[in-house]
Amino acid sequence: MKLRFIPISLMATITPASFAELPITLYGVADAGVVYESGGDKGDVSAISSGIASGNRIGFKGREDIGDGITAFFQLESGFNIDDGESGQSGRLFGREALLGLTGKLGTLSLGRQYSPYYKAIRDIADPFGAGLAGNALNIMAGDVRVDDMAEYQSPTFKGWSVDLAYGAGEVEGNSEAIEPWVQP
Repeated sequence: MKLRFIPISLMATITPASFAELPITLYGVADAGVVYESGGDKGDVSAISSGIASGNRIGFKGREDIGDGITAFFQLESGFNIDDGESGQSGRLFGREALLGLTGKLGTLSLGRQYSPYYKAIRDIADPFGAGLAGNALNIMAGDVRVDDMAEYQSPTFKGWSVDLAYGAGEVEGNSEAIEPWVQP
């Protein structure tokens, strides 16, 4: 199958807008384009496709100084398709990220659905193409992108080094002692 992208691609980013008296930021990405595929099982197909270069999202994040050098924060991020309006990440309301945490001089502790340390290492260090594009390293490496029920600690940087530790608790309905292994939906 031959896949071609017609250069009529629309990518719009909602610039972060902070509201005057609220410590909350609204942000997002809207990315869609016209895609033409030839030689497939269904013959030649033209379609509107979502997320050509970056996944569509709308999000809310906020930070509040709670004293003694400690800041509380949260982030809620929802993925969606421009072409049909469906929610991404298996229909989850905030399937991209849903977390809250505290940060200070001893590091950062966050809880919720968030990106795994493995994913962030590949995204930030090992991939010259950047996450989300066709040639990226995540296409050939297995691993969880996001982890549910995750507690993560990120240490402060010391002489160029830091530690990122995470534990995904998992859940088994009706059994408070059992956990499921990490599963990427």
